[in-house]
Amino acid sequence: MATRTATLICAALLLVGCAPKPEPVTAPVVKREVYKPKPADEQRKFVRPQFRKTVILVYHDMVLKRDKDALWFDCTPAELTKQIEEMEKKGVKFVSLAAVEDELFGGAQPQGPQVAITFADNYLGFAKYGWPILRKRSIPVTMFVHTDFVGDTHGRPKLPWFRLLEFGRFQIASVQSQTCSHPEDITKLTDKELKHEMEDSKKELLDKLGFQVPYIAYPNGKYDERVMAAAKAAGYRMGFTEAQKPVEAATDPMAVPRYVHTKWKQALADIGVQ
Repeated sequence: MATRTATLICAALLLVGCAPKPEPVTAPVVKREVYKPKPADEQRKFVRPQFRKTVILVYHDMVLKRDKDALWFDCTPAELTKQIEEMEKKGVKFVSLAAVEDELFGGAQPQGPQVAITFADNYLGFAKYGWPILRKRSIPVTMFVHTDFVGDTHGRPKLPWFRLLEFGRFQIASVQSQTCSHPEDITKLTDKELKHEMEDSKKELLDKLGFQVPYIAYPNGKYDERVMAAAKAAGYRMGFTEAQKPVEAATDPMAVPRYVHTKWKQALADIGVQ
């Protein structure tokens, strides 16, 4: 009896071993929103539009609620949702930075008021509280990243590389440079230091994520002619400041203005949205 039982067990094991293995389940790769260089990119000239219809907002960290530990640049999910809903009611169209580039270089004319949303400093709070809101509404968003702090857990945690990779795969998402170390005042760096901040951050983002990096945001919004020249030499097509003006006020593609998100009502008023 024991021999027969052992024989049956062995046969069963053989059958299991011969059974086809289930196909591995892989998550679908979502096409990401990355500006694809056009053949004539190098020949495209900067066009300064005569109208003012587009603004860029820059957010920083997201917190669940505003308490004693909240900073001036924090935004809560309730605040972000309210801002988006009010802008939608006013007929605002949310666009990507690629669309902004097409306006400034390709002469694309917006049919109405436009807002591009960006986030700075790669805070984990964005992934927890901001991204779900934007993703649900299919609103394009760009995260500007200082590469030396990716994955940093001190103070306010930053997104790690694998989270940036997941985020950047979405069509409405883009990951761009904010230098390597986020200098307090980038205008005070030596030429060598400036070259490092511009070029190495771009290279690391490309190496780690595989996404094109045509845009850079200047830390704290500080810049000068030398910074702009270094950004252009590093291969960026647009640089972003915090000059609190509409996009069309830019006189150079390496100094495209943005509004801090706390000035969002002023931003809308500046493009005629009441």
